[in-house]
Amino acid sequence: MQDRKQTINNHQRLLRVVSFSAVAAVILTCLIAGLALRQNHRLKGELYDIKLGYSMHSWLPGESVETEVYRLKLEDVTIDKEGIPVYLPAPSGYMFVTVDLSIDNKSQQDQLFLPLNYTYLKDQTGKKYALTTVPNITNSAAGKIAAGDTVRGQIGFMIPITSTDLHFYFEPYGQDNSSIINFDISSYLKDI
Repeated sequence: MQDRKQTINNHQRLLRVVSFSAVAAVILTCLIAGLALRQNHRLKGELYDIKLGYSMHSWLPGESVETEVYRLKLEDVTIDKEGIPVYLPAPSGYMFVTVDLSIDNKSQQDQLFLPLNYTYLKDQTGKKYALTTVPNITNSAAGKIAAGDTVRGQIGFMIPITSTDLHFYFEPYGQDNSSIINFDISSYLKDI
C-alpha cells in the first residue's frame, strides 16, 4: 500500500513537472512569436512609409542602402562648373553634377538598371532634374546587372548654379516595390 501511494505521488509530481514545462514552453513560444511579429510589423511599416514618401529618411554619401532587389551606395559626387569648353561647356548659370554609384543586384535574376527612369536630383525648391549628358563620366552605371553582381559607374545631371540643398533620388517605378532612396548630397555644394 505504501509503495502504491509512493508511486501515485511520484506520478503526480512528474505530471506537475511535465505540465509546468509544457505551459512554460507554450508561453516562451508565444513570446518569441510575438517579438518576431512585432519586428516584422515594424520593418513593414518602415518600408510602407518609404514607399509612400512619409517619414522620408535621407542617407549620406558612403552609406549603403538596401531594397528588396538592390544595395546602393553613393560613392562620390563631382561638381563641374565649366565642362569641356569646346565640346560640352556648362551653360551660363548651370553646373554639371556627376554621381558615382555602386549597385549590387541582390536578386536571383538579372536586373536592368535604368538611371534615366529610376534616378533624379531634387533641389531646395522641389524641382526635379533628370539625367543628362555630362563630362567626367568614365564608366556608365546604366545597363544589365547579373544576379548577385555589383556594378560601379557614374550618371550625370545639370542643375542651376544657385542650388543649395540637393538630394539624389533612386525610385524604380513598378519594380522593387517602388522603394524610394534619398541621398543628401548638399555638402558637395558648399565648396563651389
